Amino acid sequence: MKARLFTLPVLLAISFSYEPCLPSSIKKQADQPKQGDVVYEVTTIVPKIEEAPLTVQGTGIFRISDQLTVKSPLSGTIDKVFFNEGDTVQVGDVLCQLKSDDLVSQVEKKQAEQKEMEAILELHQKGGGQTTAPPHEDNENIFLDEEGHPTKETGKYGENDAIVNSPPSTPIATAPKNEPPPVIDYAAQIKVDEAKIERIRQELETLINKQLLLSVKAGIAGMIQKRFVTDGTQIYEGDVLFEIIQVNPVTLVAKIPAQTSSYIDKLSKASVHPKNAEDLEAQSSLFYISPIIDTATKTLEVHLHVPNDRGLIRAGQEGEVKIITRKMNKVFLIPPQALLKEGNKNYIFIVTGPKAEKVEVETGPEKSPQEITIRANIRADEAIILAPRPELKDGSFVKSGQT
Repeated sequence: MKARLFTLPVLLAISFSYEPCLPSSIKKQADQPKQGDVVYEVTTIVPKIEEAPLTVQGTGIFRISDQLTVKSPLSGTIDKVFFNEGDTVQVGDVLCQLKSDDLVSQVEKKQAEQKEMEAILELHQKGGGQTTAPPHEDNENIFLDEEGHPTKETGKYGENDAIVNSPPSTPIATAPKNEPPPVIDYAAQIKVDEAKIERIRQELETLINKQLLLSVKAGIAGMIQKRFVTDGTQIYEGDVLFEIIQVNPVTLVAKIPAQTSSYIDKLSKASVHPKNAEDLEAQSSLFYISPIIDTATKTLEVHLHVPNDRGLIRAGQEGEVKIITRKMNKVFLIPPQALLKEGNKNYIFIVTGPKAEKVEVETGPEKSPQEITIRANIRADEAIILAPRPELKDGSFVKSGQT
């Protein structure tokens, strides 16, 4: 009786332990191809392994790289506008020509003043050979006769008048006799003249430089986004004339995973392209790396300059970036024909038992025409299918032969 009671729990234990094994056995049988199933013959390879820099990916928005508001340097009138909205300009291009009658008048007046002062200097330079005033006759007392004619003090009223009892004439000018003539310092006067001419020259140069400002030029290369004036517009100093935006290069403001922030710097290589436009991919340069990690999104903000020679990248577009970091990771080397591209994603097929398994991979730089680098969640000894045929699907039965 006791023996019977003992055997019952044993049988129950055996039955419970056997029950979970059934699905595994059934599954193993189900994984085998059945009659009528298509079995594809495939060639497989075992990938090479090497260390390569970790590549980090991020997304962001394209923005204009620079913007310049062009203001009028002077008051006047717009004589001629040379560019319209949407036109491309280079640094130094004349955007418009101003006209200022007041400035022209100031220049002409200053030029006349300079010419007059130079003539005075020339006179003083010619007189520099003598140090005294020009010689003249000794001054004597001069008198007027009865008819008002000047005469020397001779005691005569006139030429034939009697001398006796003649009343004295009234002197009109008296100068002391034998007084030395005044001395003129021509050397000092010439220095004064030269200083005046130099001051006038500097003032004239300032006015001429202002005339150069009448040709309003572009300070950056870019595109005219807005034009605020037309020919004949009356403007004042400081009025806005144009707005120029720089779209080559264009700037990508992107977010990358924060865990790689310690492995990038401004020398890190990067490639950028607009979202869904891989054909526009271009090598880019990092010029700004945020010193602060966004703890909410666990991302780091970076800014990159992206060449935009054809102007096909627009501000506001979404962009994608790949940055090669200083961190080294193990990568797999496979032939390019083992890679399957579907849209923006890349895949390989590995052999798992009797079936093919489709695995998404991340591609890296090309080592050579015969080898590309990939990162994938696979073992080092996985058999990778070489040149998978188009009809091969995830879960297809395969028969492999390793090469």
